[in-house]
Amino acid sequence: MRGDAERWKRLDEAEVRRQKQKNIDELNNDGYQLYCQCRYGQAAALFSQAASLARQKGDLSAQCMNLYWEGSCYRRDNQLKKSLSCFFKAEQLNGLDATTQFYNLIDLFEVAMNLHLPRAEIQSMLDKLGPYKDSQQIGGSKSMVLESEYSFLSSCGKDAEALAKAQEAFASQIDKSPSYDDSVYFEDLVTAYRLNGQIPDAWTVLRRWRREGSTKFANTKRDQLMAELRLYYYEDKLDDAWDTLQRIKAEEQYLGRAGMYVGTLEWEILIGIKTKRMEQVKPALGIFFKKYRNSEDLADRYMCYKAFARYCCASCRIVPPENRERMERHAEFWLKKAEQMAGHLDGLMQVAWRTEQIKKIREGFEKI
Repeated sequence: MRGDAERWKRLDEAEVRRQKQKNIDELNNDGYQLYCQCRYGQAAALFSQAASLARQKGDLSAQCMNLYWEGSCYRRDNQLKKSLSCFFKAEQLNGLDATTQFYNLIDLFEVAMNLHLPRAEIQSMLDKLGPYKDSQQIGGSKSMVLESEYSFLSSCGKDAEALAKAQEAFASQIDKSPSYDDSVYFEDLVTAYRLNGQIPDAWTVLRRWRREGSTKFANTKRDQLMAELRLYYYEDKLDDAWDTLQRIKAEEQYLGRAGMYVGTLEWEILIGIKTKRMEQVKPALGIFFKKYRNSEDLADRYMCYKAFARYCCASCRIVPPENRERMERHAEFWLKKAEQMAGHLDGLMQVAWRTEQIKKIREGFEKI
């Protein structure tokens, strides 16, 4: 696994030297190839270089397009404020073509979701996307707007409405620019069926995704494995879920992104606790603490606090008596932080599901 990281490092150093002599189109093309390989930091650097070169040449359209792609890289890399800055700059320069302007609006909406802006502000951004469902000049925009509406409904806990929207988005896909990679629609539909308790339907869509889905992006296999893990977990097949988790971690290691997916860390701790692998999940806790306790994405912070609360509460059952009081203090500390963050996030979106999650963990703690 260490060899994979060293291989990427050598490739990245060679890439930097090679790119210095490239023109705008070549930089953009190479940046996109790196983007597809999930090497977002390196891709962002190339798009930034292309945008600067375009500005020097007075090519406003190319400058704005590369700013958009730079922002997309930062969004994927969870650098949300940098991402937002790029998208706003591209919009303010007023040099985007119609298709890239639409992409920019879509990504602004997604960053707003990740930054957990108040529900009314997010709804306002979603309203701006509404006309694109009927746009004739932008062929694939309808399914993309429907997918954004799905994301909003899902975040509000409206599972039945979200499922209907995911089904409509999936059915509305067309092979015409612009469009999401079809993995987005497969993944949404698997998730929507799972959240509505339709597990056999979710498995059917996952199998179809594996047969028919695009393999354009390097992280597709990882996303499919994560969908599989969630289904195993909700079927209470915890050993199968743990085995799938190991395959996910191996895939992330190959991509050079080990420890960079907050969802993987959360699932490792949750399943590890339930299967009594307390020692094995300590490295994941360490990464959580180091990388995510002060994340720009408040949902990542919430997951970090929740993971520590869950781990400390479970540890209270197994620590030696002389350490019990100390562990209970730790559990109470993380529970309070998780409760505060859950209340804040739920208040922004006018929901209560995070608060209910922490309430269940506290109830279990108080029964110890």
